Order: sequence, then C-alpha cells, then structure tokens
Amino acid sequence: MIERLLAQARSGLSGVLVVRGEPGLGKSALLEHAVGTADGFTVLRGVGIESEAELAFAGLYQVIRPVLDRLDRLPAPQASALRSAFALSEEPIGGRFPVSLDVLGLLSEVAEERPLLCVVDDAQWLDQASADSLVFVARRLDADQLVLLFAARSGAARAFAARGLPELRLGPLGTKEARALIAGRHGQDVGLEVLDWLLTTANGNPLALIELPASLTPRQLAGQEQLDGTLAPPTSVEQVYLKRLERLPPQARGVLLVAACEEAGERATVARAAAELGLDPGVLSVAEAQGLVGVGRDRIEFCHPLMRSAVYRGAGFAERERSHRALAAVLADPGDADRRAWHRAAACRRPGARHRTASHPGAAPVDAGDRRAGQQLDGVGVIPVRGMHEDLLAVGLAL
Repeated sequence: MIERLLAQARSGLSGVLVVRGEPGLGKSALLEHAVGTADGFTVLRGVGIESEAELAFAGLYQVIRPVLDRLDRLPAPQASALRSAFALSEEPIGGRFPVSLDVLGLLSEVAEERPLLCVVDDAQWLDQASADSLVFVARRLDADQLVLLFAARSGAARAFAARGLPELRLGPLGTKEARALIAGRHGQDVGLEVLDWLLTTANGNPLALIELPASLTPRQLAGQEQLDGTLAPPTSVEQVYLKRLERLPPQARGVLLVAACEEAGERATVARAAAELGLDPGVLSVAEAQGLVGVGRDRIEFCHPLMRSAVYRGAGFAERERSHRALAAVLADPGDADRRAWHRAAACRRPGARHRTASHPGAAPVDAGDRRAGQQLDGVGVIPVRGMHEDLLAVGLAL
C-alpha cells in the first residue's frame, strides 16, 4: 500500500494513510520503510512527544522547520499566519484555520519542486493545534505529488482523531510468520520448548519476538538452561503497558493483579479472591473499557500476555503475595489442590523455605490432594522448564 502511494506521488497524485496498532506491531518500521524507498522525494519527518502535547504547534514546527525558508515564496498574508504561530513575528495568531491554510500552501509549494513525503510517528502525542492542521492538509490533498503518513498507537491516553482518512490497522503476526521471524534471526539455536514459550508470550508482537530472545543467554535460548522465574524478561512493549496501567484507579489495579496471578483466567475465582482482599470485582469494567482486558461470562483475558506480565511485575512483592494467598484461600475444592499449592508457593517470602516439609514446626497440614498435586504439577505456569515448578510446589506443600 505504501509503495502504491509513493508511485502515485511520482505520477503527480497525492495520498495519505494513517497506520494504527498496538505498541510493537511495526508502525514505526513501516514509516522507516517508506522513507527508505522514497527515492527522489523530499522527506519531512516529525514525531509526537508526550511532554510537548500541550505546546501549541510544537509538532507542526518539527515537521516543516526544514522548509521554513520557502515561506518567502508564499503571498505575504499566507506566510504571516505561520510566522505568528511559530513566534517568528510579533503579529497575533489569527486562529488555526489560516495557519492550516498556510501549511497546505507551503507543502504544496515544496511538492512542486519534487515529490514530497511527510511522515509523523506517535501522532497520538501531537499537540491538538498541530494535529488539526496536519489532518486539515491531509483532507485536502489532490494533485500535489505529496504523501502524508501518520502512525498512531491504539489504546493511548490521547487518541489521534483523523476521521475519514484512509487507515491501515496492524494486527499480530500469525504463528507461521512469528516462527519465521525467530528463525530468521536465530536459526536453529532455539530449543523447542523455548520456542513455544516465545510464541505464547510474544503473542505475535514483532518487537517482543525480537526483544525476548535477545534477553536470554545462549544456553537458555537453546533450552539447555532453565529460564529465571515465571515472567517474561522486561520489554519496551511491557513498559508501554505499564504506563497504561498507571491511569487506572488503585482498586482496578488490585483486581487486575489478582487476575494476573490466577493462571486459568476463571472469572469466578478472581471475583472470590478479590472479595477476600476487600476489592470490588466490578471495577474491572474500567480496565475493560480501556482495552486492557476482556471480561466474558466465565473468563478474564488480558489483551496480551505481556500486559499480564506488566501487571504482575508492576506490583510490589507484598501485593503479589497477598493476591496469591487470597487465591489459595478461595481454592478450597479438593480438585484444586495443585492450584492451591502453587499459589501458596508463589506467596512464599523465603526462597529457602522450599527445604521445609510439613513435619517442621509451623508448617501447615498437607492434605492428600496437596500431596497428589506434587505428582501432577508439571509444566504449570508461563515458562515450560522442568524443575522450577517442582521447587515451587514443594514450597506450597510446606506452607
């Protein structure tokens, strides 16, 4: 699609595209691809900056600063609005409409010399004045041999409103494509169980598929050494999710943490454990409205495995411990012995406690179901490495 827009511009037609998607799906890579293939084009670039989102025309100035010397080619009344917007003159700003007209005139003037490509990344963080002006221009492009590309993150605190403009919505890679991406970077160096874990954890996110293997040692990647802990290593995608979590009220974050600790995603179990902690399970509707989780009749599903990881890692140890203990408390059915033992183990403060047994003073009684769970709990959790879960279970049986 991008190649087609560039080809049309070379033949004298303009085009615009808004690329949308979750973090890590390749929006920035598509823009870089466009820049790399825009031979013979003048290229103007900009990126929305969260800390400048309240500074009027800051983003627009970033985009057109390299061609401000062409302002003198515009009629004086047109050039004056832009000069005022950028504090290049003492005249008052006459409003956004004349500024937007000036931007359209300036970019059309530049595009007369040679085809013009404008790319704006992280458009959701553009200040409103800049966003309005650029969208105004995008809606009025015709035969100006000009291509305007935006990339905007889905689910951000600010939305990039570009109603009516053509959009490309990116989704995750399929299993076949994800395997090919890993194989292309690491060949046959990835163990089968580790490959399965990478595919499950990244869930088709290209950036996560690149970053997760890079965080492992060669022996871990080959499956010759167990991975550390039950969580994926931190990724830049997870950091974005952490920022989204910060916008939630404390009660909602608390219930999300219980859901992150409850590996089966059972809504009823999460609700009982949340109530055990004095939390209202109904506050999950806030997280659902922001696209962080999906709440069905029976199950709670995170929008991405790395969101679950971000919720878990973003909480303090004491919070995680309380959540695991609450889950262990509500899993009273004999058939849930393995899960109860798992949560008891995950709530353990002292790694050395795994050497305790039920015969030690202070150890909780262990029922037959918990003992049978020791033979059944193999491969439970996120990382499919033998040995780690047996250790966790031993801790759980001793608590």
